[in-house]
Amino acid sequence: MTVDATQGLELLLKVDGFQLSSLSLKRVRTYLGLLQNLVGKKSTGVHISSLKDGSLVAMLEVEPEDTPHVSAWLSAAGTPLSGEPRHAFEEFQKAIQKDGGRDASATIIDFKTKEIILTIAANDDEPEGDKTISQKDTLRGRIIALSETRNGSGYTGLIAGSGTPSRFTYEDSIAALLKPFLWTEAVELSGHAKWVRSPEGKWKLAKFEATSVTKLKQDSLKEIRSQIKARGGFRFKEENLGQFLKDIR
Repeated sequence: MTVDATQGLELLLKVDGFQLSSLSLKRVRTYLGLLQNLVGKKSTGVHISSLKDGSLVAMLEVEPEDTPHVSAWLSAAGTPLSGEPRHAFEEFQKAIQKDGGRDASATIIDFKTKEIILTIAANDDEPEGDKTISQKDTLRGRIIALSETRNGSGYTGLIAGSGTPSRFTYEDSIAALLKPFLWTEAVELSGHAKWVRSPEGKWKLAKFEATSVTKLKQDSLKEIRSQIKARGGFRFKEENLGQFLKDIR
């Protein structure tokens, strides 16, 4: 991530897996402490500018003088064996797992560039004894974030469908194809997926490597109706529509 020390930083923290309203005030205070450690213990210029219920969503504003330190600390937090930053990462990870279970996750995004700065999954490692399946699969939704991975070996993104956003990876071959769809139209990503089944029998997407992208066509109901009528319709007269609807109730 490129850092401009003359400007502040706007960060979006999103925690999925539980709701803010499910936490006691004491537990919220614990998260404030964990969040302070996650952005750097000595960072005094970080403020929460907004907080929303549902999935826990917080907007953080970082003052210009603290921007380099916070950016470096978050980068180190995503790297194993980085000392205090990684310890802060692991403590936050334990907290979201306690409150949201193994499916909980947290993402910190640069609000201006939409770059993913840090992703924390409650269960990063595949639990021993869990069943895994690898297969060709697809993801549908809107791409809400794209960025280069920390080690520079590839790219990662987030796609939001009907549920919790899914993380995916991709290579240079489709990077230019994905960028026009960032925060715009719905797409279908095709690629290779790895699914993990927990001891409770729930399946979770552990990894998805996108290899191609297709724009989804979204016709209006009026267009769909016209297409059906052009192909012969439902073969009943318009005046019989009311009776038809009653018959299928």
